[in-house]
Amino acid sequence: MAIQAEGIQFGPWQTVNYSVPAIDLKPNVLSKIENMYLDNAGSLNTRRGTAKYISSALSSSPSIVATGKQRFTASSSAVFAIAGDKFFEDVSGTWTDRTASISITSHIDKYWVTTNAGGTLIAVNGIGNDAPIKWPAAAGNIAAAGMGSSGVTSADSTIFWDNRLWYVSTNQGERLAHYSSTTDITSFGANDYYITDGQITGVAPIKSFLGLHNEDGIWGLFPTGNADIPYSIQRRADRGTISRRSLVTDEYGNQLFMRRDGIYEWGGSEPPQKVSGNFDGSEFWDYINKDRLNYSFAHLVTSDDQVWFWVPYGTSQQYMNVAIVWNYKLRQWVGVYTGNTRICGAYFEDLPHLGGNADGLLFKHNTGTNDASSAFTVKATTAATPPVSVATRVRWLYARHEFNAADVAYDTSVYQTGPGIVTKGDTFQVGDPTDALVTAFTIGSSSIRSATTAFVNDTDLHGYSPVSQIRYENSTLDQPITVRRSMLMYKPIGPETVRKLGVH
Repeated sequence: MAIQAEGIQFGPWQTVNYSVPAIDLKPNVLSKIENMYLDNAGSLNTRRGTAKYISSALSSSPSIVATGKQRFTASSSAVFAIAGDKFFEDVSGTWTDRTASISITSHIDKYWVTTNAGGTLIAVNGIGNDAPIKWPAAAGNIAAAGMGSSGVTSADSTIFWDNRLWYVSTNQGERLAHYSSTTDITSFGANDYYITDGQITGVAPIKSFLGLHNEDGIWGLFPTGNADIPYSIQRRADRGTISRRSLVTDEYGNQLFMRRDGIYEWGGSEPPQKVSGNFDGSEFWDYINKDRLNYSFAHLVTSDDQVWFWVPYGTSQQYMNVAIVWNYKLRQWVGVYTGNTRICGAYFEDLPHLGGNADGLLFKHNTGTNDASSAFTVKATTAATPPVSVATRVRWLYARHEFNAADVAYDTSVYQTGPGIVTKGDTFQVGDPTDALVTAFTIGSSSIRSATTAFVNDTDLHGYSPVSQIRYENSTLDQPITVRRSMLMYKPIGPETVRKLGVH
């Protein structure tokens, strides 16, 4: 006999929002998420795992502070890593020292910024630190980068743009942006620079000009076509990045960057707009160590239309241990990844590659179903949207969960919470618990396999309350889940007064 009940549907989901009480969120918004992401269809998915890029750790287990894949020519490229006081090249799965006589200071906070200058890798690691280095060819050693008559011996950032190599925020002045000739990346004139009104904290091209970021502004360098004065400089915005490694340009031409209060987006003309308001407040951003955000970093994951921003989560956390995931195609926050501390990152070979913390390892992300053979915990909590109103009490009956089919069936945990409800834990079986009719079906014990690509399962709910929440959780090795939506079934009771807190 059919159950007389009404339902409220949670999902497909659009985003996650920590800044608003769960009771005020719409059913298509999650209140929390951990080690899961929302795909373009709005389904909840376990994040993919990590694996060691090269299985053997570097000697003395230094942190990898820079990595990438350098393209020298159309037929030559190589993966590199800077760790400790060495520069390494991946040669057939073995880290090979290419440092030669170049001095590299071993320090976890001396992060490198790299650029491909027309087939030569250029790298710098900060004012007053090491001299700029170059790597001109695979299977060769690095060397000092020539600086002409500029007097530059160190720089915070570098970029190759408009056929010139740029060094910004240098030992010659933190407000300066030096540029090379268009024919020789080692030719820098003593007076070939532009100056802003504050320390340059990041540099990246946007649209048709080069953006120079200060904490309190962004300056644009526009080509003039005049050989004597090659660029005009204009102040374009009133706030910029505080972290040189957090400044990225997405595939739609927008810049995203870190500030103490959150992450901003800038299209090149209008004022930068904060896009990370979903993380404001006591549930997330208040736990970020703001004094370490200048070391935060970001990288594109173009296969998923995403940018990952790595932040130090914990009021005394020193290194980046949480990634918050922005989908620039959907313009939504779609994930929070925990469980790994990372020092640097780059996207190559269709995967994010990230340097480990004091372990001598480089890791591939978005691969497999575990973290280097270890399990990780996934959680996601729905909104607590009242199905009728906050003044109307309902009796909660059961929840229907829709999930993707898989070849292996296993249990995932689901918890019901709410005011006036004792937290109830249950499990439902995800994956495909059925048997093929011809090959594996057993009369009396098997369920017939259908052609569907999704399944549903029900769990019991209990209690009387105007609202109820569902939390999905799984901590078992190699058991990813995909949840499309949830339907919570209830019977309205009607308006009732509440004179005290708790279960009654």
